[in-house]
Amino acid sequence: MKPGVRTRAAAARALMDVTENGAWSNRVAVVLVEEMPQREKAKTLRLFMDAVRFRRRLDRAINSVISRPLEDADPEIRACLRIGAVDLLLHRTPSFAAISTAVEATRELDVGHASSFVNASLRKLDERGEPPLDGDARYEQWGVEGHVFDLVAELLGDDGAASFFETCVEPPTVSCFVATTGDVPLSFVPHALIKGAGHLEHPSDADPLYIMDAASVAVGRAVGARPGDRVLDVAAAPGGKTIVIADMMKGEGLLVGADKHWKRLIRSARRWDDLELPIGIVQADGLTSAFRPGSFDVVLVDAPCSGLGTLRRRPEIKDRISSKNIANLAELQGSLLAHMLELVRPGGRLVYSVCTLTKQETIDQVERYDAAPPEGLPGEVYGKGLVLAPHLTDTDGMFISIITP
Repeated sequence: MKPGVRTRAAAARALMDVTENGAWSNRVAVVLVEEMPQREKAKTLRLFMDAVRFRRRLDRAINSVISRPLEDADPEIRACLRIGAVDLLLHRTPSFAAISTAVEATRELDVGHASSFVNASLRKLDERGEPPLDGDARYEQWGVEGHVFDLVAELLGDDGAASFFETCVEPPTVSCFVATTGDVPLSFVPHALIKGAGHLEHPSDADPLYIMDAASVAVGRAVGARPGDRVLDVAAAPGGKTIVIADMMKGEGLLVGADKHWKRLIRSARRWDDLELPIGIVQADGLTSAFRPGSFDVVLVDAPCSGLGTLRRRPEIKDRISSKNIANLAELQGSLLAHMLELVRPGGRLVYSVCTLTKQETIDQVERYDAAPPEGLPGEVYGKGLVLAPHLTDTDGMFISIITP
């Protein structure tokens, strides 16, 4: 098989895994390039991620040159057309190469009967180009629907939301955390304002135990744990923030990582064991406490959320957001806060964080409490919390607030 065809076929299969099977693109991407020749990895990954990132924009363009809705076509045909459209519209690949490889990819995906349709459709798209954006489609330049834009604008304002989504169309760097006692990778570039956080110029230098976004490191820093403290990390899996807290405690005191999902908790515990960190584990859901009231100096509630802050890494998340889902999550977040505050001793604190930027899940959650944004971290203050985001801090989107019972 020709390398160009192999990259298009592989990208199309990966795209279907996201659009048809509900997989997360960041996980699919890891598997996608594992067995590919080195010279083809970057192109394949770029085709796949741009097809996910700009799917709505691509679909609008494709629908402008075909006679029936794209959604009526077989998944394999849709995928081949989308990858071909990425080549033509976004990557400016020469027309012949873009169209011929997309047509050949239909045969690799066992939909060769549609090769003429794919060929004709992409030729029309090449001739006509992308249709101009009208008022109703003004957000599709970022691959975003209007209601998703409005959710973020409710917190950040229209200009802030536009900056957020515009920044999120650029792929993120490989971010990691370097512990106080850890070795510093040769290509590590530290974040200017978040201690221990940074990115790798050469991702091959990464120790997978330390890979995490700088915003997650900031949450761990906001906990402000000291040697000798008693700290509970609720919903601790996959365990990155717990590592930052453990590094601050220097092996002194009590640190407990809790999570309702046993398998995820065990994977986190193995990660902590590999780092020789003294962290206790408890399977608990945060709503039925396994501890006595006032047991901890600090409780971290990194709550389940809609995840819009991770948009750079998982661009498909914008297509999986609904107002009903956010309302359900906000109710859960409120219950978690109420239950976990009971575990904080008098004079202690609860750190609330979510990797999203909707008003319901952020400032609305902490408004009724004695709360304040953490100090010593970058970002902008909204309500009683601090917002980190790609356009503000070159991190994932994160909201952090410190509540005093």
